[in-house]
Amino acid sequence: MNRASLPALTGARFFAAVSIVIFHYGARSLSPPLVVLSKAGPAAVSFFYVLSGTVLTWGGTDEAGQPLSGAGKFWGRRARRILPVYYLALAFTLPSFAQREMVLHGGAEATFQIVIAVAACALLLQAFWPPISVGLNTPAWSLSCEAFFYALWPGVVGRLHTKKPGFPWRRTLLAWLLGLVAPVVVVLLLHARLVPGRSFWALLGDVSTGEMLSRALSYFPPLRLPEFLMGIAVGHALSATPARARSPGRDTLREAALCCVTIACAWALGAGAPERIFGVRLATRFFVEGGVLSPLLALWVWQLARGRGLLTQLLSTSALRMLGNASYALYVMQEPMFIYVTGSLKRLAPAAVARWDLAFWGYLALLILLSLAIHRFWELPFRRRSSGRK
Repeated sequence: MNRASLPALTGARFFAAVSIVIFHYGARSLSPPLVVLSKAGPAAVSFFYVLSGTVLTWGGTDEAGQPLSGAGKFWGRRARRILPVYYLALAFTLPSFAQREMVLHGGAEATFQIVIAVAACALLLQAFWPPISVGLNTPAWSLSCEAFFYALWPGVVGRLHTKKPGFPWRRTLLAWLLGLVAPVVVVLLLHARLVPGRSFWALLGDVSTGEMLSRALSYFPPLRLPEFLMGIAVGHALSATPARARSPGRDTLREAALCCVTIACAWALGAGAPERIFGVRLATRFFVEGGVLSPLLALWVWQLARGRGLLTQLLSTSALRMLGNASYALYVMQEPMFIYVTGSLKRLAPAAVARWDLAFWGYLALLILLSLAIHRFWELPFRRRSSGRK
C-alpha cells in the first residue's frame, strides 16, 4: 500500500537537527533571550523519536496496521539507512577520542576503554550503559535508542493499531505519563535527599551522581520508548483519518498557535521552571531531555502531516526537503566536525577560537555543506548499492 509522502516533516527535520547543534555548540553566539530558548534544544530529540514512529508506521504498514514486509527486510532497510553515515562519523571521531583516552589513562587501561567504547558504539549498544554513552561521538547515543526502537517496531506496531480517526489524545497522554514516571521519581528522591552522592567510572573520567542519573534518564533506550510509541499511535491515527480539504488560513492559525505554545514551553524550561518547582538543581535537565514536550511535538507532527498552512508549505519546498534529507548526516557529524574545525583553528587562527560566538556560524555553514555532500555522495550511493539498485 503506497501512501502519500509527508514532505513538511522532512523539512522540519533540518530545523530540529540545527536546534540540537546550537544547543551543543552555539549558545555563545545567541542573544540572551535566544540563549534561554536554546536550553530546551534537547527536546528536538523527542521530536525525532515521535517523528520516527510516525513515519515508519505511516509508510510501512497496511490497512490493518501490520508491517508491509517481514522483520528481516525491515531491519535490513533500517541498517542501510543509518549505518553508513554512522560508521563514517565514528571513524572520524575515533582518533581524537583515542588520543584523549591515552592522555587521561595511558597504557592497557586506555586500550581497554577504547576497545569497549568502539565495540559498544559499533553495535549501537552504548546508550544501554550510561558510563560509556558519552565520549565517542556522544550525540550518536540517540542512534542507540533508535536501533532499539527498530528492533521492537515489527512486533509492537500491529498491537497499537486503531481505526479511530483523529489525533490520538488518549494514547498520547498515556505514553507521555509513562515517560514521565522515571524523571519524576528521580527528582522526588533527590528532593528528599535519598540519593547518596558519589562518583562513578566513565570513559573520560569519573562523573557525579547527578551526571550519571542524567545520562540514565536521557539515554537509556527503554526510558525513551514512550516517545516512539507515541509516534506509532500518531502514524496509525493518520492512516485512519480520512483526507479532506483543508483551509490554508485555518491551518496557518493552528501553526501560529503551536508556535506560541512551543516558545512559551521552551522559555519556561530554559528559564528553569522545573528546578524552581521541585527545588532540585538538575530537574530541568531531567525533564527537557526526558521527553516532557513530546505531546506538543506529536501535535506538530500531526499538523505538519495533514495541514496546508504557510509553515507547512515552506517546509515542503524542495530546498528544505533537500536539507531535511541531509539532516541525519548533519546530526551525526556535528561532533566530528566540531573537533576538526576547532583543532584547525587552534593551529591556524587561535584568536578565532576565542571568538567562537562568531566562528560558530562558519562551523555551522561548513557542517551543513558537509552533510549535503555526505548525503549525496556517500549515503545515497551506499544505500542504492546495498539494496541492489543502480
